[in-house]
Amino acid sequence: MDNISVTDNILDLELAEFLCVQHTNLITLLGSTIHLCLIDYDNLINMSIQQKAKLIAFDITRDCVLNTPLPYCYIGRCLINEELDFGGTVKALDLTERAMRFVGTWPPKSFQPISVFFLIYLIIHCTLAIIDIAANITNTEYIISCLMENVFNVVAFLKICVCKIKRKSLAKFIDDIKSDFTLTNYYYEEEKMAFVNYNKFSRKFVIILLIVAIVAASMYYFFSLAMNVEIVLTNSSYGYRLPYRVWLLIEPTNVVTYVCLCFYQFLIIPSIVFGYVGTDCLFVSLVIHVSGLFSALSYKVKYVLNDTCDREKRLKQLIIRHVRLIRLSESLETDFNFIILLQLIATILQFCIVGYDALVPFRGITLQFLKEYRKNIGIRSWSSNSSSFDDI
Repeated sequence: MDNISVTDNILDLELAEFLCVQHTNLITLLGSTIHLCLIDYDNLINMSIQQKAKLIAFDITRDCVLNTPLPYCYIGRCLINEELDFGGTVKALDLTERAMRFVGTWPPKSFQPISVFFLIYLIIHCTLAIIDIAANITNTEYIISCLMENVFNVVAFLKICVCKIKRKSLAKFIDDIKSDFTLTNYYYEEEKMAFVNYNKFSRKFVIILLIVAIVAASMYYFFSLAMNVEIVLTNSSYGYRLPYRVWLLIEPTNVVTYVCLCFYQFLIIPSIVFGYVGTDCLFVSLVIHVSGLFSALSYKVKYVLNDTCDREKRLKQLIIRHVRLIRLSESLETDFNFIILLQLIATILQFCIVGYDALVPFRGITLQFLKEYRKNIGIRSWSSNSSSFDDI
C-alpha cells in the first residue's frame, strides 16, 4: 500500500508540474486583462457612439486572441461524469486541422503555396503599415491606432513562421499521439472517462475560440468599413478610408478601387483567425491531450498495483507509458516556448499602448500627479537621510 500511495503521489506531482509549466503566464494575463478592462471603460466615457462601437469590436478581438491561456484554469471543473463517447476525443484535433489548413500551416500536411501566400501578404501589409507610421510620425494618436491594429498581424506572421520552422517536430508529435485515440489502449472505466473528459473540454474550447475570433475580427472590419462609408456618404470631400490604416500605393478615388482595396484588407480576417488563433488551438488541444493522458495513467496505476495478476509485466508497461508522457511534455515545451513568449509580449505591448492612449486625454493631470509623486519621494528620501545622519 505504501508503494501505491508513493506512486500515486509522484504521478500527481508530475501532472501538477506539467500544468504549472504550461500555465505560468496565467496570472500575468489575468492582471493585464483587468487593467485593460478598466482602461477601456475610462476611454468609453469620452467617446462618441461610433468610436465606442469600434473600440468594443477591437477589444473583443484583442481579448480572444491574447488571452487564450486563461480558460486552462477551468480544466478541473470539466472533469465530471458524462456519457462515454470515445469517438469524440479526436474532434478537437480535427477542428484544429481544418483551421490551420486554411492558411497552410497544418504540420503533417503543410500546403506550401497557401502558407507562402499568407506570409507574403502579411509581410506586405506590415511593411505598408510601417511606412504609414513613418509618414505620420508627428501624429501620435494616429501612430497609436496603427500599432493597436497591426500588433495582431505581426504576431500572426511570426506564429506562421514558427509553425513552418517546427513543422517536422510537430508532425512527429501529432503522428505519435494518434494511437492514443484507440479505445483498446484503455482497460478501466475511470481511465477512459478521464481521457474522454479532457478531450471533450479541448473540443469545446477550440469551437468557442474559433467562433469568437471569427465574430470579433469580422465585427472590427465591418464596423470600420460601415463608419467610413457613412462618413463618405454624408461628406463627399472626406475621401475613402480603409478599415485598417496602411500606406497605399494607389489612393481609392473611386468606388471600384475602394472595393478592390477593401477586399485586399479582408484577408486580414483569415490571417488572424486561422494564422494567429489556429496556432493557439493547436497548442491548447495538444496540452490538454497530454494532461488527459497523465490523468488516465494515474487511474491505471491504482488498478495495476492492486491487481496481483501479472503485475511485473503491467508495471513495465506503466513505466514505458510514463516515460513517453515525459517525452511528450518536454517536446511540447520545446516547440511552443517561442509562441508563449509571443503571447506575453503581445499582451504587454497591447497593455502599454492602450494605457498610453488612456492617459493622453488626462495628460495635465497625469503630469501633475507624477510631479507630486516625485516631490513626495524626494521629501521622504531627504527625511530618511536626515534621520540616519542624526543617529550617527
